[in-house]
Amino acid sequence: MAIKSPIMFYTSGHLFVFEYFFWCLKFNDSKVAVMMLRSAEREFKLLHREVEIRHDPFVEDFNMTLAQPHSKSVRLNGLATCLRLEKVYWNILSGIASSNECSVNAVLSYIDREVHLRYGGVKNFSGLIRVVCVAHLLKGDCLENSHV
Repeated sequence: MAIKSPIMFYTSGHLFVFEYFFWCLKFNDSKVAVMMLRSAEREFKLLHREVEIRHDPFVEDFNMTLAQPHSKSVRLNGLATCLRLEKVYWNILSGIASSNECSVNAVLSYIDREVHLRYGGVKNFSGLIRVVCVAHLLKGDCLENSHV
């Protein structure tokens, strides 16, 4: 009979370890069952250890609607496609577009064209856009900090 490890379910932010093998499987060797239980307990403790957060990542007036995904139909260099991004990224793209005095579609087409010319394309365009938005914000922070 094959020995199975405990099943772990992750539900609503809580890890529940079901030691079903005590009820479902009949072990002849209780040492193996004890070793499996200890291994599951160690893993559970590692996942639930308390971590002290020094800097709260949430701003006081955090707007949860910024995390909601929003799909938009866009044209990338003449080809129609749909892009699904969280609202915060659409806001950043809108800021980039307004600073360049162009549309969001023009910014997205430029990024698409440049990634094809420089790197031969990308598999996850939405992921690339998220990284470009974060890099844009970081570049702004670096420029602001360099003037101090």
